[in-house]
Amino acid sequence: MDFVYQRSCRGLLKAVILDWAGTAVDYGSFARTAVFLRLFEDQNVKITPEDARSGKGLMKKDHLRTILARPQVAEAWIAAHGKPASEDDIDTLFNNFVPLQISVLKEFENQFPDFWMWCRNCVIVI
Repeated sequence: MDFVYQRSCRGLLKAVILDWAGTAVDYGSFARTAVFLRLFEDQNVKITPEDARSGKGLMKKDHLRTILARPQVAEAWIAAHGKPASEDDIDTLFNNFVPLQISVLKEFENQFPDFWMWCRNCVIVI
């Protein structure tokens, strides 16, 4: 016989701890994709949502390197800039990322409108 230990809470929900990005604020993680699309668009390089997601989960500079390593993106970068992307280009993209992310997030902050209703109805298992 297996022993199962399970805690439960009764009463009003007092806290919800979660990763907001892609869970409550940007359901589906569209903002992150939009930031990369616009970041490269600002450099006259068109990338696809698939390109933008190719480095998902990596640190931002590594994510940028992964996107730039994709053959179609590398070719588009050379067509726009006359040379392959350098570390200085990656630094520039990275430095532009955060301010652009803050402005783009505002467009996606209500992607999960039923979030608070969901919280009120959830079962807490600790």
